[in-house]
Amino acid sequence: MIENLGLKKSILAVLVAVSCMLPFAATASAEPPKVTVVLRYDDYSAKSPIAVERELIEILRRNHTKAVFAVIPFACAIDAQSLMTQKRLPLTPEKIALLKYGIKAGAVEVALHGYSHQTIHTRAQGYSEFAGEQYDTQLRKIQEGKRYLEKALGVPITCFIPPWNHYDENTCKALSAAGIRMLSANLKGPPSKDLQYLPCTAVLQGLLPGVEDGLESPGSGKLLVAQFHHYDFRNRSEDQRATMPLTLFDRLVHRIASLQSIRIVTFSDLADVDLSSARYEANLGRLQLAMLLPKRIRNNNDRSVYLTTAELADRHTRLLAMALGYYAAVILLAGLLGLVLARFLRIRPLYAWLLLLLVGIGATAYVMVYSEQWGLDYSAATNATIGVAAVVGLLVGRLRYRRYEG
Repeated sequence: MIENLGLKKSILAVLVAVSCMLPFAATASAEPPKVTVVLRYDDYSAKSPIAVERELIEILRRNHTKAVFAVIPFACAIDAQSLMTQKRLPLTPEKIALLKYGIKAGAVEVALHGYSHQTIHTRAQGYSEFAGEQYDTQLRKIQEGKRYLEKALGVPITCFIPPWNHYDENTCKALSAAGIRMLSANLKGPPSKDLQYLPCTAVLQGLLPGVEDGLESPGSGKLLVAQFHHYDFRNRSEDQRATMPLTLFDRLVHRIASLQSIRIVTFSDLADVDLSSARYEANLGRLQLAMLLPKRIRNNNDRSVYLTTAELADRHTRLLAMALGYYAAVILLAGLLGLVLARFLRIRPLYAWLLLLLVGIGATAYVMVYSEQWGLDYSAATNATIGVAAVVGLLVGRLRYRRYEG
């Protein structure tokens, strides 16, 4: 309860701050938007709750804005995370009618969200419907799903959103062969020069800090793609992942849509935006460099924004300087820790640094294996630095050992 109240207060505080910017934004209507926001609603299917989706479309329609609906054409009937054979459920007539209503109202643009959204891998391997699958199978699923949605809805399907945001090089080849030119996943998969990239950069609770960061930072042309599901809305779900009531989401969308410096669009509105694989690769490199730093000292909000190539050079330089400074400090600290540990345990410094090395390697391997499943820091930077520092410490320890022997 306390955590929910704290989150609600934080959201309201940002809404007030955004409201205060309205008069200033009105005077800058001729300027290009600082941040372009894409709202991405995932897992629309025969099984998803139509009451939530009907209300969500009305929120978008009332606020004269829109969202991308990632639609599963043939949802598995029981459990998306199970490997067992399951019945597939096509969209019901009621679900198709609701999508048509949202499209006609200008509130919905449809993307293909896999085929059945059933994993082909276990949890330990990482859930995925496409990554690791043979090319022919991927192509068949994409073509059948695309054909079904286009016939049911009467609109072209040009964007693909892989389940769990996981895909591989065969997915990219299959998308090109199927006539799909845009991919919206995350900043982890392989790039392809044949595709445009609209990567997911935030979940629902990251929408606010991402918008705030985009407004405060210099420059324009930044992209923010916020992914959310029906279970994210607290008043319609008992799921522990729920973060926001629909009423508050309504207020948030209204405030953001009112700002001249921010626009909410879907992928068909991005013809003037650079969505090339070059921009994707540059942002991927920036994210990988940022992940070398612990969460406490890197700018976490920076991950919620898809930067332009012009902005990346300055960010890269700053991140590199921070990483070098941080690792230098940790190496010095590890050296001191090795000497203290050696004196406390009454062992040779070489053995103390060897002990640090084993702890670092073990902690790093542990976090790397379980980071995807347990939501830990993917980079494992905090633990990895123990191992890195200990390796350097071994070299120093060798010199200290000779002095110790003398």
